Amino acid sequence: MSPCISHDGFYSSMQEYHKYDASDFDYLDSLGYERIIKEAQQDLYTIHANNQFSTLNSSLDCRTDSDIDPMQPLCIGMDYNANINWIVCGQPHANRLNILKSFYVKFERKIPALVADFCTYYAPHPNKTVIYYYDATALGSNYAVNDQRLCQK
Repeated sequence: MSPCISHDGFYSSMQEYHKYDASDFDYLDSLGYERIIKEAQQDLYTIHANNQFSTLNSSLDCRTDSDIDPMQPLCIGMDYNANINWIVCGQPHANRLNILKSFYVKFERKIPALVADFCTYYAPHPNKTVIYYYDATALGSNYAVNDQRLCQK
């Protein structure tokens, strides 16, 4: 079943042209998934075959994204809610902002863990500049982290 747009939903004005995906299949193929899938099919997709994905010793990171510009900085915005925290990451392209990925943590995982997830995912990105856009919710002390102002971290 494909997602649909609810007329009175939260994203009621979202259209198909607002959505896209951009995987770098050459990079994904280089990780060896094709070999693992073939082995899994030969083993009739047993639990043993499924577990062979762990033999790849690779985690997915920003190299799987074909829409990222390696020379451009990353732009982020954050949400500092009590039970869920978000980072949304994008890059400017012409007169628009391409959203590359979003990250979230819930409940006991807080903003330090969220930032660590972001840093791990984008560690291979050549341009280490991150432009952090924030609003007044980042200026006061924040119950989601500690008593430090988020904009100073």
